[in-house]
Amino acid sequence: MSLHSRQSTPRTVERGVATSLTLDVRDAADAQKTPTAATIAIYSGPRALVATVAVTSLGPPAAYTLTAALTESEGLTDRWLEVWSLTIDGAPSVFRRPGYLVRHAYQSVATQADLLALYPNLADASVLPGGLTDYGSFLDRAREFIERQLIKRGRRSHLVFDSFALLDAEVHLALSYIFDYFHSDLGDGRYKELAEVHRESYHAEWKTLGFRYDETASGTIATDDTIATQTPLAVTCGRPRSGYGRASWGTP
Repeated sequence: MSLHSRQSTPRTVERGVATSLTLDVRDAADAQKTPTAATIAIYSGPRALVATVAVTSLGPPAAYTLTAALTESEGLTDRWLEVWSLTIDGAPSVFRRPGYLVRHAYQSVATQADLLALYPNLADASVLPGGLTDYGSFLDRAREFIERQLIKRGRRSHLVFDSFALLDAEVHLALSYIFDYFHSDLGDGRYKELAEVHRESYHAEWKTLGFRYDETASGTIATDDTIATQTPLAVTCGRPRSGYGRASWGTP
């Protein structure tokens, strides 16, 4: 049986903050799986921060509560590693999730209000996907994509001081995902055009992007922190979930 854990970005744990660590395991058909037993071990580099302990919240997803006391005296690290051992359908499986122990986690500043400011019709409940009440999943997808691109280019989102500088890129990318879905679901060329408009706007925004970055991981803005610029990124906008209704849109 083919199993995988969903990991869109590395784990980011704030030092001295209680954190719920979850592991979402799926099969080849993307069905969520519930283990019958689970353990977790957590490493900071080669040292075991948490020796192998039982996970009592089996979910799905499986969850382990990391107390604030376990990390409040730890040094910041990019060598965080969780090792999950799960028994699923009677068979053992091991999943590893890398991450960072950080001073402050990155917090996106883009919200649904930014989408509605450009397209008020998105507030119409009839156009929301089935089972959802907002567009948060599209914003999450855009944020996660941008975080991955930063990491690939040697930057970590939790060290970006000026998170506001990423807002426009995130909004345009989220809108491209939304309109790509509308085109895929309804076959209306207007939505394809809107998706392309926002994808191009995303690329244009990224070309001129600059922000202050915590080069020294000091947690404060120092004179040797640099202005980091990014090069254009390739974006693949696949179809997300089904269930959207119809709506009419103006041009952005």
